[in-house]
Amino acid sequence: MALGVASGITAGQGDAVTAMRNLVYAVNLEAKKVADINSPSRLFRDTVGRSIAEGVAVGIEEDTELAVASARNMITDIQQAVSGTKGQGSVPALKIEHDVQNSLIGQMKDMIDTIKNMNIVLESGALVGGIGNQMDGFLGNRTGYTGRYR
Repeated sequence: MALGVASGITAGQGDAVTAMRNLVYAVNLEAKKVADINSPSRLFRDTVGRSIAEGVAVGIEEDTELAVASARNMITDIQQAVSGTKGQGSVPALKIEHDVQNSLIGQMKDMIDTIKNMNIVLESGALVGGIGNQMDGFLGNRTGYTGRYR
């Protein structure tokens, strides 16, 4: 009898494997249909993905004041560290002064002012024209065009 059972199992092995393949295929197909899986899964997009984005947005809106307070504290700490008043409460706003007169920017400003007031004069002393307005226009246009064609 055992030999008969073993022989029957061996003879039906192919049918059992085929049945198992069909079962796995059918379960997989049904799972994809129920989960609305196309790449990416519409179900996860609509139920999970949107919820994550909505949660992040709510968190940002509800905790904006926390970020602002943290930034204020950082600025106060920096001001106190620079002014040497760490731990002494609030400090007056920092006043940063820069000597434009002796800087490269100051020298360039002086040079531009000189060029603006230049006149072109012939050897006879006759005034041909001033170049200030043309120079202003050229420099303004050049500044406007900078970086447009990158």
